[in-house]
Amino acid sequence: SLMDQCHRLFRILKEAQLTKLNIRGSNPEGLEKVIGILLSWQQQAMSHPNDVQACIVNKVANWPNLGPFDFADLDICLRLVDRGSDRANDVFLSRAKAIVDDETTAPKDFKALLSHIETMLFFLKYVKTEDLQLTHEEFQRSNSKLHPLVQSYLEWAKQAYCPGKELVQLSDEGSLQDKGTVTKVLENLRKPNKDSLF
Repeated sequence: SLMDQCHRLFRILKEAQLTKLNIRGSNPEGLEKVIGILLSWQQQAMSHPNDVQACIVNKVANWPNLGPFDFADLDICLRLVDRGSDRANDVFLSRAKAIVDDETTAPKDFKALLSHIETMLFFLKYVKTEDLQLTHEEFQRSNSKLHPLVQSYLEWAKQAYCPGKELVQLSDEGSLQDKGTVTKVLENLRKPNKDSLF
């Protein structure tokens, strides 16, 4: 199968690196054929083939020292960015492409960084729908079952972070998909809190 062939080709790339063979320098046409086969597999194996996946394949095939990164890691990275085209996915894919295109980002770091983007976008998607007052009410309902020390911390949090004193202040017109708004939110989070318990 094409996947088995790609797996073997990937092993050859890794073995060439271990023996210090520079395939790009000694056989650039051969490396381009390997990349073409990997891209054919990527096009067939993914539900939503896209440019970010092609960039990952190219970067991995051309990276001089893959280290622990293997074919399974390549597959996982391609699946992390296997997304159709809509607003949320476009934001994710643009951030993912910036990471992949960064010259200093090694393939071994792709999985963690792509997962981090996903986590941040999930947070940004739902942060505006959070209701701090409802959160306080939910904790109040379970208050009788809690240890007195935990109750005291919750009471402190209720005083320190009452509605209007949230850690992140968002205006109705501010979009957390906008770089300027995200920068302002991060700056606010970095400011020391005078009411801090610690």
